[in-house]
Amino acid sequence: MTRCRSFSAFFLFAWTALASAQFGGGHDVQVEGPHAVQLVDLDQDGNKEVLVGTRDGVLLYPFSGAQLTAPTTLLADRVIAVAVDIDGDGVLDLVASGEQGNGVAWYHGSLGTAFGSAQTITSTLDARSIRTGDLDGDGDQDLVLTMANGQLRWYLNTDGAGTFGPMNSLSTNATPSLAEVVDMDQDGDPDIVWSESTSNSVLWAENIGGGSLFAAPQTVTQTGCGRVSDIDGDGVGDLVTSSPMDLQVHWQRGLGGGYAPPQTIGQPWGVVDEVLTSDLDMDGDLDVAVISGQLNEIAWYENIDGQGQFGPRQTIATSIGSAFGLMADDLDGDGDPELFVLSLNPDRVIYFDNLSIASNSIVGRVFNDIDADGVFNNNDHGLYNFRVEASDVGSTFTNHSGLYSYHAVPGPYAVWLPAVAGWSNTTPSLRYATVTTQNNAALEQDFGLHADQDFVAFAPELVPGNIRCTEVVPFWLTVTNTGTITADVSVMLHLDALSGYTGAQPAADMVNGNTIYWNFANVPATHHRAVMVLVQMPDGTHMGETMTDSLVVIATANGTTVTASCSAEPVVACSADPNDKRVTPAGDGPDHAVAMGTPLTYTIRFQNVGNAPANTVSITDTLDLGFDLASFRSLAASHSVVTSLDADGVLHFLFSDIQLPDSATDPRGSQGFVRYRMAPGAGMAPATMVRNTASIVFDQNASVVTNTTLNTYEDGVVGVPELQSVPVISVVPNPISGSATVRIADSMRGRIAFRLYDAEGREAAAFDRRSNVVVLDRGELGDGVYLLIATDEKGQRAATRVLFAR
Repeated sequence: MTRCRSFSAFFLFAWTALASAQFGGGHDVQVEGPHAVQLVDLDQDGNKEVLVGTRDGVLLYPFSGAQLTAPTTLLADRVIAVAVDIDGDGVLDLVASGEQGNGVAWYHGSLGTAFGSAQTITSTLDARSIRTGDLDGDGDQDLVLTMANGQLRWYLNTDGAGTFGPMNSLSTNATPSLAEVVDMDQDGDPDIVWSESTSNSVLWAENIGGGSLFAAPQTVTQTGCGRVSDIDGDGVGDLVTSSPMDLQVHWQRGLGGGYAPPQTIGQPWGVVDEVLTSDLDMDGDLDVAVISGQLNEIAWYENIDGQGQFGPRQTIATSIGSAFGLMADDLDGDGDPELFVLSLNPDRVIYFDNLSIASNSIVGRVFNDIDADGVFNNNDHGLYNFRVEASDVGSTFTNHSGLYSYHAVPGPYAVWLPAVAGWSNTTPSLRYATVTTQNNAALEQDFGLHADQDFVAFAPELVPGNIRCTEVVPFWLTVTNTGTITADVSVMLHLDALSGYTGAQPAADMVNGNTIYWNFANVPATHHRAVMVLVQMPDGTHMGETMTDSLVVIATANGTTVTASCSAEPVVACSADPNDKRVTPAGDGPDHAVAMGTPLTYTIRFQNVGNAPANTVSITDTLDLGFDLASFRSLAASHSVVTSLDADGVLHFLFSDIQLPDSATDPRGSQGFVRYRMAPGAGMAPATMVRNTASIVFDQNASVVTNTTLNTYEDGVVGVPELQSVPVISVVPNPISGSATVRIADSMRGRIAFRLYDAEGREAAAFDRRSNVVVLDRGELGDGVYLLIATDEKGQRAATRVLFAR
């Protein structure tokens, strides 16, 4: 990829050419227990449908050209299926498995959604994955099955009409998602390659023909799991693996009888659970996509030169728990493959639009140019939630890849990146792009930024759902890296004693009563990690009582540790408006007075109270004319959202393909929110009243109008309680060799309970004092890092990390 960097602006005429893949926001399809996904054309009309194996059966989702529509159940008693022509009649059949011991069978297809009766392949043992290929070279499709007991089996289609021979077994410990049929030795017949997760090995069985067909398994590598693909385009299969030892992805060049030493793909990142190779950017070579369950992330690496030189890791999405089943295929028919993934936390199918070939669009990336060379390479990464502006089309914001996109009719456009405090441009901040004719696009309109200095900072957000007594309510927590370098972060949620923890997505790393812990490694600058926590509310006898919940974040990078915290004070209620808007600070008195210049944080909560899932939720919010539009900051959201801001101050949040269940079916899953912050403009006069109302639309239904918030800006000091901050606690000296002085902010009153927890979350010390200054004596406590939490009589909490070292 060539870029000129000597001018302050580029004149770039766009065409529908191949470009680096850039993935748009995720589309969620909520299903019960997803097992497998495949794109098919069952009715052979030229349009793809999405075949999903779920715990509710095998479902077929038509694609309307913009989104998936209501599914048809093809097989109610099966959870996994593959569409393939078993009987050679030119029509796709289904090979499917159950999960309750009802075995594997195939079903004759007839151009559409009707299938024949089950033709049994195995009567009781279920399959976890199904692969197909012509193993014996007779022109029909045979089967390779990874069974529920870990066996890797193959079955021959003996007559080309779906009569299968006896079972043959190759392994007892195969990894379902990484078994494949591929010509490993380039001798013209398909071999079987698979991974074994317990031994971190890749094995293969050579197709030798004859009665036994496959030779005994041979080990390819014992350094990780992966697959065989031709990375360098020389016609010889190469090895792509992930290593849990060095947290890297490697590839090894195939030599026709062995493999060259490993070459790393990117820098250490996290444990990679699954590897996919596919030509994601449509340039004729194979790129690599990966899933990290440790980080709950999906990312990809571009094969830049077709010879195995890879670009930097490009994050596609975060906060996708228990992800598996990566698959790439062209859903929308534009010639580039979308990326699909399954998630069990929560249950859903997610796909990401590939904008390699985009029509009527302006597409680009804002990236952290770590080496300041003006090119997206090496360890650079996309910057999330950065604002980009364009003439005539308003403002939009980048996703996790740093990607932004506009729908644009043919014509010339100016595209620019507003100045960002603490960052300097390494590329021109203004570009000129022309979309020349219909179905063409301006691609690769990239902007590079380099941090003026390295620092560690995190911003936590804690958003309770609609509080209803006796119910389990979702709480959403988000921690965003607002610094300039990648950091590890520990998160501690302290729930009020009136409530109780019942679970979380992703699952907690540790639970100690009402204190819950998560650890997230390698969070890049501007990126975030999000958790949905399920909290049991108290009964109606506590109606009207205020609970205090707090969130503490400890971030570490390059030997520097910082602590940040926030709190929420929900009031116990037994009924509530499920669609509302709230503002913080609320302000004083009937006019809700706040001091001049105070930023306002708005939270819009929504719930689908209809009788069917909502495919799309859109929120429109017309901002007060007194706000500084440049101050807008999106802080958190419950689901993947596309945010845009018009030049006249109309704010849009679009949750497309959210598949939000209705409240009767799934009370907790039917809820969501978005939170943002605005600051007043310099010209706002004292006594200005700021009102704000949002409109929420579920699909094509009538809009739901929220309540109206009110704040009045006043001169002088206004005593507004700030619910988003927790009182400061200081410890001097820190590290502590013997004893230290602990000082608590004066806002904490009465008897204060001090609790000290070790790195495992165990209580190491406990004492109560009626003083804001106390002495902490380490006594017999061992060296190490501890968490000190102080709680006053009103439930206010302060927390900090202390280090004991002799």
